[in-house]
Amino acid sequence: MQLLDDSLTGPEGSLFDGDRYEVLRLIMVNSGSSAYVELPLDQTAALLGSNNQGKTSGLHTLKLFLLPEVNFRNCENKFGFASKDREYTGLESYRYYFPSASSFIILEASNPRGEFCIVLYQSNQELGYNRLAVPRPYEHIKHLFWDENSGANQGVGSHPSDMDLSAITSRLKKLGGRTLNDVASIREALYTRVDPSDDDTRFCLMPLVQSPSQHMMRSIKALLQLSFDIKGADHKNLPQAIANIIDADLSSQKETISIDFRRIQDDRERLSQNQREIRAIRDHMDDWNSLRKNYQVSYQEQSLALRNGYQSLLAALAQHSDSIDPQLSDARAEHESIQSRFKDVNGQLDSIRSQFDEAKGIYGNLSKDVSDLGEAIALANDVVEREAPAAGSSDPDRVQAWLKECLQEVQQELIEIQNLEQTQNALQRELSRKPQIQQDIARATAVLQQQKGSTLSYLDKHSALVLNSLNGGFCEMVTVPSDEQKAALQPFTQLFTVNEQGRLLFCGEPMPRTQVVPFDALAVKEAHTARLHKLEDDLQNCERRIEEYRRALTGSDEQRKESLKEKQTEIGEINREIEVISGLAYTSNRYAQKKPELEALALYLEEQGSCKQTLTEQLQQLKADRENSRELVHSLEIQKKSLQGASESLDTLQKLTGFQQIPAANTEAYSPQEIALKANELIRLYHNEFVPTRERCIAKFQLLISEGIAGLDPQMAFRVDLKGKEFDDAYQKLKAEFENIDSRERDHRSQVQNHNHDTGRQISLLDKMDLAIRNFQDRINGELSHIRISNLTGVRVEIGTLDSFNTLRHELKDHGTESDRLMKESFYNRLQDFCEKYLMTGHNAGRLDLERIVKSVKFIYQINGRDEVTPQSNGTSSMVNAVLLSILMHKLVPEDVVFALPVIFDEVGSLDDSNLAELRRIVEEHNFQLLVANPTNQGNIAQHIGVWHDLFLHQVTEGSPIGKCLAIYTGSSESLKDIVDTVELAVNEPETEDSDLEAEA
Repeated sequence: MQLLDDSLTGPEGSLFDGDRYEVLRLIMVNSGSSAYVELPLDQTAALLGSNNQGKTSGLHTLKLFLLPEVNFRNCENKFGFASKDREYTGLESYRYYFPSASSFIILEASNPRGEFCIVLYQSNQELGYNRLAVPRPYEHIKHLFWDENSGANQGVGSHPSDMDLSAITSRLKKLGGRTLNDVASIREALYTRVDPSDDDTRFCLMPLVQSPSQHMMRSIKALLQLSFDIKGADHKNLPQAIANIIDADLSSQKETISIDFRRIQDDRERLSQNQREIRAIRDHMDDWNSLRKNYQVSYQEQSLALRNGYQSLLAALAQHSDSIDPQLSDARAEHESIQSRFKDVNGQLDSIRSQFDEAKGIYGNLSKDVSDLGEAIALANDVVEREAPAAGSSDPDRVQAWLKECLQEVQQELIEIQNLEQTQNALQRELSRKPQIQQDIARATAVLQQQKGSTLSYLDKHSALVLNSLNGGFCEMVTVPSDEQKAALQPFTQLFTVNEQGRLLFCGEPMPRTQVVPFDALAVKEAHTARLHKLEDDLQNCERRIEEYRRALTGSDEQRKESLKEKQTEIGEINREIEVISGLAYTSNRYAQKKPELEALALYLEEQGSCKQTLTEQLQQLKADRENSRELVHSLEIQKKSLQGASESLDTLQKLTGFQQIPAANTEAYSPQEIALKANELIRLYHNEFVPTRERCIAKFQLLISEGIAGLDPQMAFRVDLKGKEFDDAYQKLKAEFENIDSRERDHRSQVQNHNHDTGRQISLLDKMDLAIRNFQDRINGELSHIRISNLTGVRVEIGTLDSFNTLRHELKDHGTESDRLMKESFYNRLQDFCEKYLMTGHNAGRLDLERIVKSVKFIYQINGRDEVTPQSNGTSSMVNAVLLSILMHKLVPEDVVFALPVIFDEVGSLDDSNLAELRRIVEEHNFQLLVANPTNQGNIAQHIGVWHDLFLHQVTEGSPIGKCLAIYTGSSESLKDIVDTVELAVNEPETEDSDLEAEA
């Protein structure tokens, strides 16, 4: 839509000549309360009818056309069909607009490509409807939905008797109708600006400046709500429309404004936990010092004494076993070595066997291929040698051509013996041919028996060449020319010469279509002989066919079948011979390739077989060696087992201490008796000194663990073992925590500052959103400053935002973002409450829900230079809303486009005359059409609107109406001009006796 100032507009509206997109007419068939209602939308008019009859609910069907939806599911969010009391559910809306399979809603519209219609009707989907776009004006398809010539319903018309959903859709598709039944194709068709080179844009209703995103769709829906509620828009629809347009504008600028509340909250929890851990470490510093002293001094010294004594005794015991251990170790190593070699050789043998078997298989296939190729070559050569005389050449191509001729003859014979009538005809044909062939044979035999040469052999060489070149028939003649005839021919042939290119010249000029053909008497005789042989072959074939046709006619069914089978077999054999001859060169080439491969593969198999035999012999030897080494290991293990009894005296100490059996590097020599004595002394040291020290360490360790320091598992306190790796790891973690507490406190303060800064940065996005709202408000007010409405000297809007939206921004500013302490708990609770209520979820998670942030749109009216916020009359508010609707619509469509949309004012009877006239001017000046609704046609409506539609004047009086679909209106509006013309006609009409009688009556 293009908005122009007052200097560029006149009484007829905008002078802008850009592309115009306009809705022209709405037709409802068996829908809502309409049996058939045809309502023009391209001119300002009044809709008349009692309340709750469906005057404006019909216009709300424009949402079904302008929003890319295909069903009524989640209807409240998609369309927002509602009354004053409540919103209608999807099922209620579906049953209202599409109560029957014969329910249709049609919108006629126009764009730079011309007029077109969009037809809506029931689909098979639950609560669904289909959409069919037809590139024709409504007048071209009206007859499908309403029969104007019918005298039914008091002469208004009726539905066609053959009105059927499948028939109608079929006829519309034949007129070029295109189905648009998925959201993507609907968006593409409805919102893509018309492009003459792109048929997909033929049905554009509303060209958008950007792709139809989710935010753009919400903007369109909100503006539709605004146009349907022009007098009450500032309460709900107007804030919603402004919020969505700002959101779509920000999305198009890639300025996503979202808050990662989960990260803020997680970061805050982490820092709070960190602070609690630091405090716990400071409170238990004395307990840590006690643990460190008992563990690192007393426990470690006592543990070292026990370990060294135990290892010395263990080493002494080990010396008694030294003589057996090396032998056992060497024997095991040798056994493992033999076992490894055995596996290697066995693996090699398996591999060789696999390769040998694979090559053997390939050899078999390749051998068969070579054999097949050799057979094919032999067959081809045999056929060429056999058929060369008949073909006239041993050239394979000539032989192949001859075989194809033979194939055609046999195929024709097969066809002829398949049908008795054809067989009879073929027999008669061959019987008639036989005498002629016999005559030809007789003449050819006579020629050869005369032992005469050709006529040309009696002429000189030049004359014979000329005549043979002129006509090949001369060489077949056997007449002996006389001397006078020879003398007569020579002057004639002297007129012909031969040039260097071998062309025949007559009187020096080349003769067209002639070729020099030298005469060869011997070749002529051979040709006569070949012709005789050919005729004899033809006679033989003719007699064979006569015999076959007679047998086919007189033989039994079995004989006939046998003849057919023989012909089919003969056809197969000829095809096979043609195939081998046609592929002779390729087959010979493949044979030459595969023959050496076969020979090489045979040599490879011989080599692999020899290798396999060698590996098999090696494997047998290794198997015998492995068995010998296993027996040796078993013998040494039995000897070692007899020495294990000597270690029992140290087992008790090892079980008490849990020490590993690792002998010391330097040990003293002990007798077995001394080993037992020293072991008892170590056991007493363990019970009297080592155990009490360990218990003190465990007590302090359990205390620190229970406080959660270093994040250690509290269950560890019940399974602690000071000798285990688990305790050592935990001890090192505790040590790191207590020794690094100062640096951790410094890091914590820095992290808190970073957290506050990041939180401030994210909350500052609310300032950015507020700035976007204020900038949008300034742009709107800038455009409103050029508009003059009614008695106002000016008007501007103030966009009100959510209180908690503003409170969060101010509270963070008061706290500051550089503090090294966390915000109060109340702030995070308030932030959580805000995010849960006003941030989107799903794929838009974190984005601000502007529909809930923008709470109100307040109008500030300027009257005689003074601002007033008190509500104005319905007329003034509606005019302001109309201008604002135009400005907001301008944000959605290109600047050089006019998008004409109906604007609805319900219950217009409450509006005074001056406001109604001014409202019409404002609406039409901004390229809208004003549709007012009222129960009756009051004087001011007739005066200032001028055109009215009494939608419910006619009702269905015949047939079986569908539900409440009773109203009939064919678009024939009434106007004040019609009334004035009628009155003038009555005044100026001369009086007659009839008129006097009517007056008296």
